Order: sequence, then C-alpha cells, then structure tokens
Amino acid sequence: MSINLKQIELLKKARNFDTQDDIIIFEDLLTDITKKKDITDLNDLLTLFDDGTEFPEVMYSLVHAVESYPAKGYIKTLLNCYYTGKEQWPAWYKDLMIRILNSPIDREILKKLENEYTKILTHIKDDLFFDDPEYQKILGSL
Repeated sequence: MSINLKQIELLKKARNFDTQDDIIIFEDLLTDITKKKDITDLNDLLTLFDDGTEFPEVMYSLVHAVESYPAKGYIKTLLNCYYTGKEQWPAWYKDLMIRILNSPIDREILKKLENEYTKILTHIKDDLFFDDPEYQKILGSL
C-alpha cells in the first residue's frame, strides 16, 4: 500500500474545502497518490467521496483519479465497496456506476466479472437503478 495514514487524514480534512488551500492540498495529494497507480489505494480513495460536498467540481478530481487506475481493478474495488458506498456516498456511487455502464469497454469487464459479483450486481440493479429502465436493461444483459 503506497498511501499512508497521514495522506488519508490530510485528504479527509481537505475534502471539507474550508479554504482555497484545502482545494489545492486535496488536488495535489490526489495527483501524488495516483501517480503510483497502486490498486490497493483505491479503497481508501473511494472513502473520500462526500455527497454533501459544497464543491462537487473538485470532487470530480477524485472521480478522474479513481478512473485513472486499471479498469478491472477499479471496477472490482468499486463493486467490493458497494455496501459502504450505498450507505455513505450513494449519489457518487451511482454516478461512478453510470460512468462504467456507459462505457462499452467497462461493460465488457463487468460481463467478465458477473459470475463473481452476481449478488452485488443484482443489488445495484434493484437498489440504485430500480427506477431507470435503461440501466436496468444494461445490467440485465450482463
């Protein structure tokens, strides 16, 4: 694991974006961490999403950071943290899943992971996309 406890604590503090410096600290730390592309960092990075942020545009730096990791590892990590994401940052979790479902390459990866993640994918279909026929269809075709 390349990310350390101090970096996570700094990111969690900075994600409140109380000052302009917090935005700079947040983005600089993300850049440093994601340069290493250590897949074990993804779980910690995903916990930084905050549905209540006042600066969603800065949170998109985090979206791009997690999406910069190898796709299969990123998708598996996102699926593995479904229950946490659904409870703690459901809007961002859904946004990340929409981005995956809208990508033909990522959908192919999901198809290959379907047997391993059947239960979670069923929950995603039934819980997050219960009212969206388009994504219901995509998830049903995996």
